[in-house]
Amino acid sequence: RRTIPMTGTPVETSLQDLWSLIDLAIPGLLGSRDQFLSHYPDDETSARQLADITAPIVLRRRVADVAGDLPERRDIDVPLELGEDLVARYSQVLTDTLQRYPTAGALVATGQLQLFCAHPWLQGGGEPDADDDAALSANHTTPLMTPKLERTVALLEEAFLTGHKVLIFAIFNRCGDLIREAGRHLPPAFWDTINGSTPQEDRQPIVDAFTAHSGPACLILNPKAAGTGLNITAATIVIHYTQAWNPALEAQASARAHRRGQKEPVTIYRLFYENTVER
Repeated sequence: RRTIPMTGTPVETSLQDLWSLIDLAIPGLLGSRDQFLSHYPDDETSARQLADITAPIVLRRRVADVAGDLPERRDIDVPLELGEDLVARYSQVLTDTLQRYPTAGALVATGQLQLFCAHPWLQGGGEPDADDDAALSANHTTPLMTPKLERTVALLEEAFLTGHKVLIFAIFNRCGDLIREAGRHLPPAFWDTINGSTPQEDRQPIVDAFTAHSGPACLILNPKAAGTGLNITAATIVIHYTQAWNPALEAQASARAHRRGQKEPVTIYRLFYENTVER
């Protein structure tokens, strides 16, 4: 007789998400799906109009509003420079892609440049955020260590030496292999990975093992597979190795560590290259 939808993210990818929830609670309030899509384009103006309609029936509570016991959270942007050689290669990737795809060149180039910023050895189809199809191909003209990998390893070394646990979020699964290889000289630590290929039933046991480990540890996560639903408050350091196009996805990933139950301050690093698609 009464339906109360409960959600952590009323609008995750488009305003249609909000329509689906409201229509579940009060069918017809926002019209049919087709009527809604025709009346409310997916833009900020429509969002503001809808807020006036939905405000009386939406009870909104943010964790920050009700959790006075949350510890400090430090967000640190880490801008990086590609360096002269990588800048030249970045420009060449852009030029080649635009020439190869005259119609959809901008979209394809965005994906290719995102791959390049993650690591020049990554190759894929060029779709933005296409995490599973990025292959790893060692390039003898480009060393393993890039400015981003160097900074990541430096952050891990500091964390491991002080006994901290780290979450690294990367949208391309093979980034985990590169980070593990680059960090092979680091002090002994627990390492594991959760991404789209990790069976659902194995994910919580991995988190439990990470949490139970008595020393430093690192979990490398794909934000799509492990950005929601997991409580990983054993970690006090979060590194966003690549940027997600959806800011909500990145925020949810950061919240895996900074959430109820966390007792220690959490530091969140966002690594990105200046003068690139990441910036």
